[in-house]
Amino acid sequence: MNQKILVNQIIPFSNVDGEGNRCSIFVQGCQLNCLYCHNSETIQKCRHCGICVEHCPSKALSIESGLVLYNEKSCTRCDKCIMICPFQSTPKAKAYTLDDLMVLIKSYRPYIRGVTLSGGEPTLYTDFLMGLCKKIRSLGLTVYIDSNGFFDFEATLPLINNIDGFLLDIKAVDNIEQLCGVKGQTHLINLEKLLEIDKVIEVRTVLLNKHMDQINTLNKVVDRLKGYNQVPYRLIRAHVTGLKKAQALLIGDAIMKDEEFLAYGTYLSQKGFHNFKLQR
Repeated sequence: MNQKILVNQIIPFSNVDGEGNRCSIFVQGCQLNCLYCHNSETIQKCRHCGICVEHCPSKALSIESGLVLYNEKSCTRCDKCIMICPFQSTPKAKAYTLDDLMVLIKSYRPYIRGVTLSGGEPTLYTDFLMGLCKKIRSLGLTVYIDSNGFFDFEATLPLINNIDGFLLDIKAVDNIEQLCGVKGQTHLINLEKLLEIDKVIEVRTVLLNKHMDQINTLNKVVDRLKGYNQVPYRLIRAHVTGLKKAQALLIGDAIMKDEEFLAYGTYLSQKGFHNFKLQR
């Protein structure tokens, strides 16, 4: 198969992207632009502007015929190119065919329970990933998709039917445009539909002050999770570690104090909802 997908990075072994030890594949491209995004270099494709080339201390980048080229062997993983990029991208993203990815996954197979497709937003590549997921599951491995929930359900259904479940982010409700630059309630609608067909592994919300409607978001999620006791709700406190300087300056004073964050767990308990996890 000659069709290719642009991949930001592949983590061979991860224990934070779903149940068990998993291979995590981060695709390039996302339709959201969240203020606190820790993978902001996955949002856009490289524009080949060349800004990063002159800032690369290891000379792993060059520009030829208007294209930025990346020499992985020379790279020291300092990520200067990512931090300097003004367009939320990276010159290090690599195109893979389905067969390329399967060669890697098969080499990891003895050590993993499954594969998690993350990003970026994997559902942007439904057609490609449907074929990939079929092959992964034929190996006896599970497949999860880490998604922001903003996708066309019917158009994505062939992919949904070929995975084991979603790690679904519900980032906000009424303030979603302010926080992530997208309008609508598609993510809540898709949460309901995925719950009905037992395709939700976990729901997550990152909490911070000023930029989101915390209580409203928690209420909307919990109302939908009632009756689905197998699905945990993970609350994550936003932090600035690893963010670009502009992001850190923008949300720095919105980071919750520890006692503020813990109070949301108390709030859910008082509502009678106990299947939640707090990630500080």
